Amino acid sequence: MSFDFRSIQKDVADPILAFIARLEQKAGLALAKEQVGQLADSEDIYSDSNDVETKVSMTTLLLQQVFRYNKVYYAPKDPGRMATCWLRGYNMGSQLRDFSQFDHPATILGEPVLVDGVIDLGIYDESVDLKSTALRFNRPTSPDVNLEALQIPDHSDLKITTIPTSSGFSIFMRFKLHSVANEGGLDITLCEKTDDATPNYGYMIKIKTTGRLVIHWNINGTNIPRETTTGIVAADSNKVWYLFATFEKTGASAGTILCYVGEDTGSPLDTMTLRTLSVSADSPNWHATSSNHDVNIFRRGVGSPGGHIYGDFYDWEFYRPDSVSGHNGVVTSTEVDNRAANKMSISDIPYGCIINANHWSTGSLIALSSSFTSISFSPTSFNT
Repeated sequence: MSFDFRSIQKDVADPILAFIARLEQKAGLALAKEQVGQLADSEDIYSDSNDVETKVSMTTLLLQQVFRYNKVYYAPKDPGRMATCWLRGYNMGSQLRDFSQFDHPATILGEPVLVDGVIDLGIYDESVDLKSTALRFNRPTSPDVNLEALQIPDHSDLKITTIPTSSGFSIFMRFKLHSVANEGGLDITLCEKTDDATPNYGYMIKIKTTGRLVIHWNINGTNIPRETTTGIVAADSNKVWYLFATFEKTGASAGTILCYVGEDTGSPLDTMTLRTLSVSADSPNWHATSSNHDVNIFRRGVGSPGGHIYGDFYDWEFYRPDSVSGHNGVVTSTEVDNRAANKMSISDIPYGCIINANHWSTGSLIALSSSFTSISFSPTSFNT
């Protein structure tokens, strides 16, 4: 997308129109500065010599929020510091920003494209058509098909090795599937991570061609494999799925896995249903490069030949125990319901009342530019 600000710098004789044009110019420059600050890296912007043409590889330039005075707004704050990574399908470039306060951006592998997310997250103004965005990975026409994925560098904030008994961790994902077929001989994989070479500790969430979800969790060298009893998700260009998987340690080598899945229609009435899990006979087939302990999303880990997903990525969020709030890292059913309803937080915040970070308000600007009339600066106007 490109913006040409020369179009609003026209010379006009009418002083009122000139004043409005100058306001538009300043607003445009302020918007450009704000959006450039959100760029994933400097390669997303270029200038050709003195005749400046600016290209910004982010469709978020089309998004806005008008903050009104008839309701209270909240930041998408989760209890304490339990969310240690929150990725959103928000930008292209070389890195995907981490919206948590822990700064764990993901490397974007390949060239996924930013697409209209379709669903209404309640964070953008009703006057714009685009209500959400997503990153589309491994489209058949991509030069990097079945090479595109997200990779988060290993960090103690993302490890599960040190999580104590009676605590655990939780993973939230929102995604759309365009295919559930195996890729590279492997089931398509939503996410996978190991903490060591054996691995003694690790997790994986993958999808069978039947639509069943399979979850593997290694605790102290013991694998806990679970699988939904029926097909839960499907390849459907009209359906966005969201998932909460919770992992609670009940012993040194034992734990309980819960899985909530639902369809996100963009309505505050959406729900995520607790799904029945059975012991799975599936083999995890952990990634081949056992020395690599990064988080991999939309593929199996480093060194494996496949598992890439042809689909749209919206969110990935990781929760772990937090000493500030006392939360044990295992998201409750009430918190799951909160996320399903308000779309952005496990806290009890109404739909449409969450402030989306790094978006701008045009409320006053719109009112200002539409309020001028031919007598706005006349003596009568200033006297009354």
